[in-house]
Amino acid sequence: MKRLSFAIAVLCLFASFSSFASKTATVTLPEHFNLISLNGVQQSTTARGQVAKIDVAAGAVKLVVQYSDMVEASDGSVEKVRSRDLIIVIETLPGMTYRVEAPRPKTLLQARDFANSPTYNVYKLDESGNKAEVSVVEGDNLEALKNIWQRLSSDQKAAFLDWVSIQ
Repeated sequence: MKRLSFAIAVLCLFASFSSFASKTATVTLPEHFNLISLNGVQQSTTARGQVAKIDVAAGAVKLVVQYSDMVEASDGSVEKVRSRDLIIVIETLPGMTYRVEAPRPKTLLQARDFANSPTYNVYKLDESGNKAEVSVVEGDNLEALKNIWQRLSSDQKAAFLDWVSIQ
């Protein structure tokens, strides 16, 4: 009887994992992109130099990411270069993997240019790892401002409102 109960428990557990897996998709980000928020929820940053692999509920996924990289200058010094927040919306399907790809600048000048005008592509991977480009919807400036506002401290918000009032 104990074995039967154990077997039933294992089958139920397996079924729940299978059900969960069939309702999720995976999104990967390049190592030089930081995930700021996922569907409006702030995220802790990924470890530098690691590809972020994110399991998400299938459907519309809103990623706010930022290009951020340490780049060596010609004099040997290292500079951190960052872009504005990028909003990427992907319509995901259950069980599929989506990969955000972006070139990684090699020089400081290239990094600064990329940070000023970042580009990326989103691909859906099939079971063999072959990729097909996916159309994405980029967020507008208002959405980016809303996201930045949510991350500001009370003092920063007050200073910004003071600045806006004199414009």
